[in-house]
Amino acid sequence: MNPTWRRATVLALIAILTALSVFDWVTVQSPYGSVGTAAGATLIAVCGACCAAHGVRPVTAVAGIAACASFALCLNALSVPLYWEPALAFGAVITTSRVPRRDRTWLIVWLLAIPTVALFTHSMFAPDWPGSQSAGRAATVAARAVALSWVFLGFFFLLGAQLRNRREKISELEQQVEFAHVRERTQIAREMHDIVAHTLAGITALADGARYASKHNPEVARGALETISAESRTALSQMRGLLSVLRDDDAAAPTGAAPGRRDFTALFNEARARGLNLSVAGFDELPEDVPPLTLFTLYRVCQEAITNMLRHASAPEGALTFSADAKSVRVEAVNAAPKSKHGPNGFGLVGIRERVAAHGGRVNVTDDGGKFVLTAEVPR
Repeated sequence: MNPTWRRATVLALIAILTALSVFDWVTVQSPYGSVGTAAGATLIAVCGACCAAHGVRPVTAVAGIAACASFALCLNALSVPLYWEPALAFGAVITTSRVPRRDRTWLIVWLLAIPTVALFTHSMFAPDWPGSQSAGRAATVAARAVALSWVFLGFFFLLGAQLRNRREKISELEQQVEFAHVRERTQIAREMHDIVAHTLAGITALADGARYASKHNPEVARGALETISAESRTALSQMRGLLSVLRDDDAAAPTGAAPGRRDFTALFNEARARGLNLSVAGFDELPEDVPPLTLFTLYRVCQEAITNMLRHASAPEGALTFSADAKSVRVEAVNAAPKSKHGPNGFGLVGIRERVAAHGGRVNVTDDGGKFVLTAEVPR
């Protein structure tokens, strides 16, 4: 049920029960004069108003219910369970479902004390007591009635606790869903950065080379332009794959295979074609049983490292060194120091750290001695 309709239904039920109780008290139950009858009707109406305020001020609402029931003890005819037990049950639900922990104990004690005092008073000090029963017998009857009343209220205390646990569980699930959305957006942003930054870095390098070669060697310039065209189409296709996830939540996510050794080789060759003097060592010696997720993480690390070499290194050269043991695979990217100390410390390195950390690995970056060294260790 919609929360608004649920709240309206509860308020309507409270209003109906309050009106019926006032009518019954005024027309049937009240043995008092006009003053006593008006006082009882006022107590019932105020108790109903306190019940209606449970969603705004739960502590005040429960305290008001308990206070009205306490004052009702002064009117013998009004202190029967018909009038105060339903209100106390409602107060019990509100106490354990909405009242803060710091105010819960004293309200529970107060709610349980009301039927205790009322039942013992009626049993021990009724006008016909001691009558045909002894004081012990009257106390026993009162104790049984109090125990039954406590069991009745205890059910509603437990019901309120269940409602509170359900609400907290829903809130926790909503937070988890929101966190998952944030992680998904972060992952998509990271993937988009990897695609765009890597492709644009290569296109920029090729465009600069084509511009210089166009006057003296048109064939080289034409080849560079063809490579730019192919790279742009590839990047556009990858971007469309990512954006399709955002456009249609029900559509299946792209399920392309993880990069294999041929993809790494193509990545290295593309970097060299873009003018990067790249040396690769240890890649062919990597074990064949490296998991696909580990390969994918390494591919993205290498892609970002090559992008940084093309965009930020003071000289167009770099080296990638791979190594592996029984627990992890390690790649070290070394290139000349960046043109500026703020060059590579952007979203790319942040994305590498997040990606490797999500896989349980470690990333170390050093920039000294004229060299920029990026080391990533990814568990197998």
